[in-house]
Amino acid sequence: MNENGFKIKDGYINIDNLKPGKYEYKVVYKSVNKVAQVKSLPWRYPVNTFLLDSLTSGNWKGSYGKEGFILFNSLENKKHLEKLPLYVSSVKLKNEDNVYLKLPADKRVLSDTLGRSGSFGAITTKDPNPTLQTITMDVEVRGTERHQIALYFLDWDNKERRSAVELFDAKTLKLISPVQLIKNYQKGKYLIFNYSGSIRIRINHVRGENAAVSGIFFDESVKLSK
Repeated sequence: MNENGFKIKDGYINIDNLKPGKYEYKVVYKSVNKVAQVKSLPWRYPVNTFLLDSLTSGNWKGSYGKEGFILFNSLENKKHLEKLPLYVSSVKLKNEDNVYLKLPADKRVLSDTLGRSGSFGAITTKDPNPTLQTITMDVEVRGTERHQIALYFLDWDNKERRSAVELFDAKTLKLISPVQLIKNYQKGKYLIFNYSGSIRIRINHVRGENAAVSGIFFDESVKLSK
């Protein structure tokens, strides 16, 4: 259909060459004697199994990080406490802001490497700055073997944070998992999944003051069962 620049194509209405003025359009939908067939498609993501752990809290030693870790923003030395596995060449962050927490007696805050209550913080999105509502983590990995990652989220000041996590293949930038919504993490919550090869992790602000993540932990790949 094409009348006075009015087009309907692929279910969209387009109006071309519209000059200044007042216009009125009326759209009438005609019924079609056909029942739409909804086809159920299977998940075809390389990463499709996730676990959430809301019990371990800040006491990660013995549960996560046996092969390596990054604890974000140590209050003591004003930098990340990092020990990467041999198979991880780098973890590059982008668009992150830095928060330091002086809550040493709070069991929700990540402990240090000796298991003591530590003063560690978080990386957060830079809200309310426009277009900076996402943190990017590029995990560069040697080889294609499967490994496990656990991300630790903590809403330490009860700002009702909600965050969305996306995983991408680092080379093709194709989405490799369903988007995961992390909410109600006032007491701390781990998101755990298996992966292979280099990946890009995007942590997006959904609700609350910003998106925040306190640590990333690397472990041997194990079967995840819900």
